[in-house]
Amino acid sequence: MTALATVIIAVKHAMPELLERLEESMFFFGKGETGAVLKTGDIDGWPHVSCELSGNNSTVSAEDVALLRYYLSQVLTDFITHNQQTVYLDQILGQYYFYFPQNEREEILRFAANKYNQESKSGKRLAMCGEIRNSLYQYLTKQGYINLHGFIVFRLQEWMSCLRQDVDQAVDDFLMEKEYQEFVKLLKYFVELQQPKINQVHVVLDLQGNIQLLDQNYQHIDQSGMEWENMWDEGEQDDHLVSMLITVAPHRVVLHRQIYTHYAKATDTLKHVFENRVVLCKRCKLCQDISGHLHLKGK
Repeated sequence: MTALATVIIAVKHAMPELLERLEESMFFFGKGETGAVLKTGDIDGWPHVSCELSGNNSTVSAEDVALLRYYLSQVLTDFITHNQQTVYLDQILGQYYFYFPQNEREEILRFAANKYNQESKSGKRLAMCGEIRNSLYQYLTKQGYINLHGFIVFRLQEWMSCLRQDVDQAVDDFLMEKEYQEFVKLLKYFVELQQPKINQVHVVLDLQGNIQLLDQNYQHIDQSGMEWENMWDEGEQDDHLVSMLITVAPHRVVLHRQIYTHYAKATDTLKHVFENRVVLCKRCKLCQDISGHLHLKGK
């Protein structure tokens, strides 16, 4: 067996997934006259993988060599975009947002990784994967050695820019979530201090889509002075629904189907604030018989 084609890959951030992917890809060459051999080792503290293509009686063709580099470009693209993103997200986070405590950076990293995964199937990111693959293939057709970290940092600027955007968005999302949790904690404390003013409140929609509050006897609760009428913006409705129920301070809150399906944000907040005092109605007569029970505007 005479080695005719060898590509050496230096990997700063080694992961078992790379070797597994290479072994799966190189298995193709073991079925014909041409074979591929993988060797691993450390050089100057960096893990290296050697992909060596050999053939009996020097029969490796130019097509086989091109195919080797094509497979490697696919494997490395998949490895970069599916296994290396967290490493570089963490580096970006440490470089630009080093002032966050370690526990908060870990939480932000989770936000960033989720954002990256959500965006990975977008048209822009899929097109970028194609560009990365082409760039790797063009590089490997001319070079038998690739430092993967250097390639990412210096040649994949667009991909790195997307990671930076994901980190920036993750920081914004984290700060908003932190502010929300502090707000919920304050509301919860306020509710715990109050004595329940009413035993049970049903939250429903009337025929015009306005939120209405009913007591345990299904009687309309006066909302005058709550600045609720004519609140048509859904964002404001979520916030005002929470404010209304905290003002009423019921012992038990029953959110009917139309409410928790249309006002998920308010529902989530109320569940955190009132905890087990919130009940989600699945399917009751009040939910079904809208015309008979929910046309309460103006009462």
